[in-house]
Amino acid sequence: DLKIVSLFSGPVEFDSQGKAKIDLTLPGFDGSLRLMAVAASSERFGSTEREMKVASPVVASIAGPRFLATGDKSFITLDLNNTTLETLPVHVKVNADPILDLAPFEKDFTLNQGKREAVRLPIGSRQVFGVGTVRLELTGKGFSAHRQLQLSVRPAYPAKHMSLNRELLNGAGAMLDKGLLTGFLPGASTVNLTLSPTPALPLRSILDGLLQYPYGCAEQTTSAAWPYLYMDATTTERLGLKPLDMKERNDKVQAAILRLAGMQLSNGSFTLWNDYGEEEFWLTPYITDFLLDAQEQGFVVPDWLLQRAIKNLRERLQEADRYIDSRYGFADSPEHLDLAARAYAAYVLSRTKQQVALGTLRTLYDQDASKAASGLPLIHLAIALKAQGDNSTRWKQAVEKGLNLVRDKDQYFGDYGSQLRDQAAMLYLLLKNKLEIPKQADRINQLANLVRQQAWYSTQEQLFTVLAGLKVQEKLRGSWKAAMKVGTNSLDLSGSGLQNRVLNVDDLQKGIQITSGTRDPLYVALNVDGYPATLPAPRKDPIEVQRTWYNLKGQKVQPETIKAGDLLLTHLLVTSKETINDALVADLVPAGFEVENTNLNNDETFDTLQLEGMDKPIAELLSNTTLRYQEYRDDRYVAALRLEAKARNHLFYMIRVVSPGTFSVPPALVEDMYRPELTGISVAPTSLTINNR
Repeated sequence: DLKIVSLFSGPVEFDSQGKAKIDLTLPGFDGSLRLMAVAASSERFGSTEREMKVASPVVASIAGPRFLATGDKSFITLDLNNTTLETLPVHVKVNADPILDLAPFEKDFTLNQGKREAVRLPIGSRQVFGVGTVRLELTGKGFSAHRQLQLSVRPAYPAKHMSLNRELLNGAGAMLDKGLLTGFLPGASTVNLTLSPTPALPLRSILDGLLQYPYGCAEQTTSAAWPYLYMDATTTERLGLKPLDMKERNDKVQAAILRLAGMQLSNGSFTLWNDYGEEEFWLTPYITDFLLDAQEQGFVVPDWLLQRAIKNLRERLQEADRYIDSRYGFADSPEHLDLAARAYAAYVLSRTKQQVALGTLRTLYDQDASKAASGLPLIHLAIALKAQGDNSTRWKQAVEKGLNLVRDKDQYFGDYGSQLRDQAAMLYLLLKNKLEIPKQADRINQLANLVRQQAWYSTQEQLFTVLAGLKVQEKLRGSWKAAMKVGTNSLDLSGSGLQNRVLNVDDLQKGIQITSGTRDPLYVALNVDGYPATLPAPRKDPIEVQRTWYNLKGQKVQPETIKAGDLLLTHLLVTSKETINDALVADLVPAGFEVENTNLNNDETFDTLQLEGMDKPIAELLSNTTLRYQEYRDDRYVAALRLEAKARNHLFYMIRVVSPGTFSVPPALVEDMYRPELTGISVAPTSLTINNR
């Protein structure tokens, strides 16, 4: 692995001879360093530099795969190189952290001058995920060297979720046992138990999923950072989370703000993936809303970033020509999306000192409220009207209409929403702004039912469910009692409002009995989050994804013929039965493979290359795919694109086979980021054995 050394001494004093001794402690390193010195007095300054070679008499290194998946078997290679002109005896010791399956190794070597010795040691993983370190210690006569190799361990397949919900009357019980862990990889599951006097929202489970979301468009970056604004000691204790100090929270929020700043266009709006994409009209007020919340909670928000965004919202709200069809033609209802973006802008501006003219808001309601295809824009508009002093019945009518308007789940509106997102966001906004909610208990029950009906959630759904849930918790006052029996041990439980507990998987193996001791209903929710023990079944409705490997001559490569050292071209063919505007492709590569950071759009080598079974060259296939973003990570290729109904979309990237071994092969996954139930999973072999050439 590449190692970068950067050391700085700070100012130093010179002795009477004009000399200074500077001690810099080098890490384990062999290579070239550049020494640089700058000297200055009140009248003069100067600088100089010199290259310096750093090499032990015996240069030692460790090489291996960048990561391992659960159950993988591979090798690490120790390389010993005598750089001197004499024969050197050395003693080598190798060991690893318990997360890695590596037998301790210890041996004496005699290296002749210029001789190189390579030793290959088998390695595997003992745990499901984490980071393990392999340590090499080399000692010789008068010298020693210490080297390390860090290996990440990840689950072989994408995450898996299971939920169980029960309503218990006084004296009734629910049995939770090891059967709930069926299909989950042992040692990799988190089990959250929620007890509540109202239908329980699994806040801890949903929040964990949101905070661990691995991708980062502007919406996802904002959604994943937003909870940190409110994760004080009281909130983390209530959710059963590890306490976060202000520095940890601030680091997360500032990292998100910095990333968002890189996605802001010159007119103050934001794009979805980078600073040169198209303006996102609904997303811009969403991000500005987050920035205002961050500022209110005491986090530093650059004034230029916020003011440019606010200026953009004012301009968008006041513009006469909105080009609805060209801006929002991708949505099933362009007029709804236009209203949603402007209503959200009005709500955000009503939170600032730059007030919105009440006449503008009334006109927006009178002329466009009927165009809403879901309730959230009307709630945004209602709160803005009330904040600006509307004394008419408009804001109350907007609340009533908004709460009773349910979006058609089969239509795509382009506002990142769903029935669940809308219900959670409306509940949160009304509670936050202390507005009366007709049949509030029923609304909370409806939200809990929507949460239970889904196995997977978008980041919008996760965020607003958490925000709504935290507000609901503030309102819950009902007390309850219950008894929990684990094996033969009993524990009395009691609480007021919602209580989260993280259960030990070993306790679930013994069996857990929950018995209500409360006259009113007690709601129990159990959520298991982990990883599947076996390869997920292929899925091609409504999205189908196929993965094929080719050599650089365009010929198909069968998995059993792949050797260490091969350079392969990966082809992903993605089709969908319906148009999906926000598709995300994630292709996790097997351990022992490395993704090459090569944009094939700019590589002339592939302009005319025609793959086996294809009737067009790669360059032409790529030109027919609407690619929004792609990313090359150590362990996966990620792409965001628009899928037209029944169109063939082609993605390509390079992988290099770097390590022999036997590895799990994850399937390629495609999903609609904001309708995650629309998913495609490719066919994949259970495992792949790679041999040396």
